[in-house]
Amino acid sequence: MLACGLHRYHLEEVRAEWCYSLADACQRLAHDEQVGLFWGILCGQVQEQVYHHQVDSVLALHAAVKLADPLDKVNMVVVSTDLL
Repeated sequence: MLACGLHRYHLEEVRAEWCYSLADACQRLAHDEQVGLFWGILCGQVQEQVYHHQVDSVLALHAAVKLADPLDKVNMVVVSTDLL
């Protein structure tokens, strides 16, 4: 389970606790759209492409709104894929 990033934790007990804590938090917060999507991808219930499609859709929408904005007010809002 959760192999990435675990090399930072040399003690097996710490790795196990980290995995347990992450899994527990994801299960408890699965009702949140982003956490639920992350957990679904992690468990193999959702394809990772769903996430990438959502990011691409938001970026395309932002670009379309930016083109349609005659006063170019959209540039005041920054779209970050870190939050998607």
